Amino acid sequence: MATIRGKPVALVTGGGSGIGRATAVRFDELGHSCVVADINEPSAKETLRMLQTPGIAVHVDVTMATSVEAMVTAAVQHFGRIDCAFNSAGVEPIDERIVNTPEEEFDRVMGVNSWACGCV
Repeated sequence: MATIRGKPVALVTGGGSGIGRATAVRFDELGHSCVVADINEPSAKETLRMLQTPGIAVHVDVTMATSVEAMVTAAVQHFGRIDCAFNSAGVEPIDERIVNTPEEEFDRVMGVNSWACGCV
């Protein structure tokens, strides 16, 4: 197990874009090593390239417990610990009016946004 001592470790879900990316950048500025987790792993890797401190990019689907467990396992295996988590994974409906949102799209939005709040 490779551990990096001395720097706090922040796990950021939804770290591939938007608020999650900005949060990972801010954690980096504060000297944290980051676990940048996102369903879009290339975007997570892009965020990681913006950071100065050592970190890892991890694929995660916050609606799947096994994926969340794998994310946490990867973080702990790499760093030896997680000091804080910022859960920013979230999606918006395709159409802003709920009346026009198909049930499967509504379920997807609610699933991602609800599970993301308590995934770690």
